[in-house]
Amino acid sequence: MPWGQTGVRGFGALPSGDGVNPDAVQPPSAPDVSQALDDIHRIAQKYDGPPVENTQPFNIPAGGTITVDYSQTPHNSIIVNIETGTVKLWIGGQTHPNAVGFLTFPSGGSPVQLMFSTNGRYYTLGNDPAAATNAIGTFWIERL
Repeated sequence: MPWGQTGVRGFGALPSGDGVNPDAVQPPSAPDVSQALDDIHRIAQKYDGPPVENTQPFNIPAGGTITVDYSQTPHNSIIVNIETGTVKLWIGGQTHPNAVGFLTFPSGGSPVQLMFSTNGRYYTLGNDPAAATNAIGTFWIERL
């Protein structure tokens, strides 16, 4: 078929015999990217926020606890440094010092850093009721 003949599409070799006028077919519309942009914005808010470094020194007597409220401060790392004594750490609300489900950090070592997803949390630090000394150290959060 010669070039430019009616009903011919492609490179001038394929007839349009299916009754569809290719000139009348609408091209697909652009995809709606608003949801994808919302998702990207939420990811940026969650992970690319301002850096945070908040330090909380503590001196906990035997059997005592303190609760630190960082529930409104998104962070992805905690660091515990113990100078004397042993500290029990509960991630969450207030917990009795003899309850199970805690992390133990003894003194005399290097600071311990835990990393996790960015969230705000409550932390409870406690000293054993039978401890011979106060638990002294520093607890801080970071958002890198």
